[in-house]
Amino acid sequence: YISPGDMRRLGLIGVIAVLAVLIFKLVLPSPRK
Repeated sequence: YISPGDMRRLGLIGVIAVLAVLIFKLVLPSPRK
């Protein structure tokens, strides 16, 4: 059984992971230009 607190924590982790991936995609190619 998953409690609402765990769902909220997983949601936060998911959002942070997506933001991290987007930031890496924006930051990594820029020094090569």
